[in-house]
Amino acid sequence: MENQNNSNFTIVSMDVFAQVLSQIPEGKIIRVSDLIRFFEKSFGNLIYLDFPAYTQDPRWEQLPWWRIVGEEGELLDGLQGLMEQQVKFLDTYLSEKKVNKDHAALMLMEILSERGLVNKETLHAAREKLNSITDSAKAE
Repeated sequence: MENQNNSNFTIVSMDVFAQVLSQIPEGKIIRVSDLIRFFEKSFGNLIYLDFPAYTQDPRWEQLPWWRIVGEEGELLDGLQGLMEQQVKFLDTYLSEKKVNKDHAALMLMEILSERGLVNKETLHAAREKLNSITDSAKAE
């Protein structure tokens, strides 16, 4: 159940937040603004995502919280150390998947391009950069 504070904001409970976040498919990301829009449409009211409370909940570590990004795909800077947690998690994830950071960056650019957040020229430049790095590695 959701709580409503004196400012007429609906505070999204951890239960509801966790339920929605757990539905993000592997390999996909979601912008904070998309989450807010979804919850505001669902509740018919302005909402508040209580990240400080969520991060203290024992369920936090089981959620794919690292898939939440800023408006242009950036990591969550300024939210109580979440950026540092995202960097650590993503580095571990990429090393386990044997994906290097340049390839991961291209994957992220492709996702952002699909959402209309990165133009074709930027995506092309990222592909060219990865190709030149791959070609250099092969030459060695």
